[in-house]
Amino acid sequence: MYVHLPGEFSYAEWFRALKQGGSFATNGPMLFLLTVNGYEPGDTIRLHGLGASGRSEVPKVKIRAEPRSLGPLDRVEVVWKGKVVKSVSHGDDPARAVADCELDANETGWVAARAFEKPAASIRFAHTSPVYVQVGDGRGIVPEDAKFFIDWIDREVNFYEGYSRFRSEQDRQAMLEIYRKARAVYVRLAKP
Repeated sequence: MYVHLPGEFSYAEWFRALKQGGSFATNGPMLFLLTVNGYEPGDTIRLHGLGASGRSEVPKVKIRAEPRSLGPLDRVEVVWKGKVVKSVSHGDDPARAVADCELDANETGWVAARAFEKPAASIRFAHTSPVYVQVGDGRGIVPEDAKFFIDWIDREVNFYEGYSRFRSEQDRQAMLEIYRKARAVYVRLAKP
C-alpha cells in the first residue's frame, strides 16, 4: 500500500492520508499518477451540471492514469463505477503506459485506475483508491452491485451456519450478526 504524503513523513500523517483514500495497492506496477480534473485518489469533485447559461449540461471530467513498472506492462485501465471505460496497452516503452480520456459525468460515481503487468507465474497489478465525482445531490448507488453483495453475504451466512469450528455458539452468532447488519445496509442500497 502506497500513500501520497504532500508533506513530511510521520505515522500520524501516513495514517491520515490512508484514511482519506490517497493511496494505491500493488504487488508490482506503480500507479503514482491518477488525476481526474486535477484531483487525486481520495478527493471529491463536486459538479452541478449547470453551464454558463444556467441550463443543465453534462459535465466532462478529464482522466489521466500513468503506471510504471520494472516488468513489462500489459495494460492500464480506467474504471468508472466498476466498469472499464478505457484500456490502453503500453506504447514504445514496455515499462510505461498512459491512459488519457474524458468521461461524461452525468451522475455521481467514482473513478479509479488499475494496471497489469504481462501475465507470468503470478498476477502483478496495481489499483488506486477512487476519486469521487459528486453530481448534484445524486447518491451514485449501483443497485446491481448492492445485489451482488447481498448474494455474497447470503452464501457466507449459509456456510457459517453449518461451520463447526467456532470456539462457541456465541462466537458464531456474533459473526453472523455482523453479516446480518451488513446485509441490511446493502438491502437499503439496492432499492431505487
